[in-house]
Amino acid sequence: MSITLRRNPTDLLVELGGGACPLVRPNVDVRPCQDAQGNSTVDIVADFEKPLPLETEKYDGVFSQFCLEHISYPKIPSVPSEAFRI
Repeated sequence: MSITLRRNPTDLLVELGGGACPLVRPNVDVRPCQDAQGNSTVDIVADFEKPLPLETEKYDGVFSQFCLEHISYPKIPSVPSEAFRI
């Protein structure tokens, strides 16, 4: 499987829920994670059930996989809303 994330090399993307193996930086997750060498893989720790601590309309795109299943059902609609906002 192949994923193309950037249509333009200058696109600014953010990943939500990348955890220990982010594909995009900055990586926002609900917990701090580290790689095998002890380096942090999470750039911003945030509660996905609240507004994200990111600027409005700063990013050209948002990438996320395997994230929504970890959010409480009533709060899931706020995640796409926040993705569109940022």
